[in-house]
Amino acid sequence: MSDVPLGNSSVLDGAACVPMAQRRQPLLAKLSAAIAGASARSLSAQAFALVDQGCLSASTFATTALLAHTAGFADLGTFSIVWMVILLVNAIQVAIVTAPMASLAPSDAAAVPRYHAYYLGLEGRFLGVLMAAAAVVVAASLATGTPRMALALPALAAVGAYQVFDFVRRFAHATARHREAAVLSAIVAVVQFGVLVTLRASQSLTVDTAFIAIAVIMAACSLLAAWRVLPRRTGPWSDHALGARSWQSSRWLLGSAVMHWTCGNIFFLLSPAYIGLGGTGALRAAQSIVGVVNVWYLGLENVMPLHAGQLWRGAGPRQAARFVGRLSLLWTGVTGAFVALVVYFADPLLLAVYGPQAEGYRWVLQWFAALQLLIFLALPLRSLLRAAEDTRGIFLGFVAATVFSLAAVLPLLHTLGLAGVLVGLTCAQFVFQSVLAWHVWRRFQQLKTSPS
Repeated sequence: MSDVPLGNSSVLDGAACVPMAQRRQPLLAKLSAAIAGASARSLSAQAFALVDQGCLSASTFATTALLAHTAGFADLGTFSIVWMVILLVNAIQVAIVTAPMASLAPSDAAAVPRYHAYYLGLEGRFLGVLMAAAAVVVAASLATGTPRMALALPALAAVGAYQVFDFVRRFAHATARHREAAVLSAIVAVVQFGVLVTLRASQSLTVDTAFIAIAVIMAACSLLAAWRVLPRRTGPWSDHALGARSWQSSRWLLGSAVMHWTCGNIFFLLSPAYIGLGGTGALRAAQSIVGVVNVWYLGLENVMPLHAGQLWRGAGPRQAARFVGRLSLLWTGVTGAFVALVVYFADPLLLAVYGPQAEGYRWVLQWFAALQLLIFLALPLRSLLRAAEDTRGIFLGFVAATVFSLAAVLPLLHTLGLAGVLVGLTCAQFVFQSVLAWHVWRRFQQLKTSPS
């Protein structure tokens, strides 16, 4: 568990000699103003974060639909497996670089330039390691005569371009430039859709060309945006004190990222051997439709931990919990309404987006929709643990879910086939969130017994 204090008690210490009855109302007013101020400041951030993630989700949905119509579910299954690798690398980058950058933002304005310079340098080192790893993969592919070398090179280019794009947009969010992040994602989404539609019209849209287009568009737009979003160097690339504090958080997030990817994707990765690439593509197709939830889920993940962390260190843990609770209650209602619509209109949705090849997969879409509501409930728990810099709890939750997934994947796929994937994903979520809830409860129990 983190050694960071459970809360900031300075708001109480200054009035220690004043009778409780006289200072209770001013104190409550101050705390209420703090949480109201955080909520108000986060409104515009929430709006642009939703636009940002909405553009990303729309782009992913459009790419999935175009590939499914052009190449079928089998090639879509191939695209999905490669995309999982891209998301694994991104999860590692988020854990090491961008998540600590957002949740550990300094409150002292004088420390901001040094803080930004450190994370810019850290991202540069991460990309250097990534390029070296890509060179090793290419060399190994050439030496062994990999039959899909034509796919390997575009996929590796997409891996690198996606990391640059994601860092620039998350840096914009971390520095309260949410509008710039939304504009960048909107430009990427519009240009990518136009290029893919053009490729499909010219009968040139394949998995290979899709990755080439994604890599070129993301890299070009991100580099142009970097001139506006990223600051010029204003401090040393290395900072031992900041690096040590960042590592205290990211060491658990890094393990969590790998575990999250494993427990979330192991069923997808092994599913082709039991249900074929077509079945894997159908899973991806259903997941893409309910991916609309990511518009606000991932958008809020760029905002909720940031403001919760500021409240935790400023007004105290209870105010952070109230802020997270209010925001979560609102968006859980939105998620529930969306899930109900998808469940009711599952057949026409599948037919309209993917055509007759999606017939018979109604139950898959309905199950995925209900699963999204369960997944959303993890956001407030993770936000509170990140705000408390107690990311060990998140790591242990992913450990438990991963152990379950590795133990259950082959029996479930062998006995239930396609349904086994959905059963496994649902059970893994229950295991994960049970551990998170226990760690949040324990944290607040410690808060009750700690001295004020």
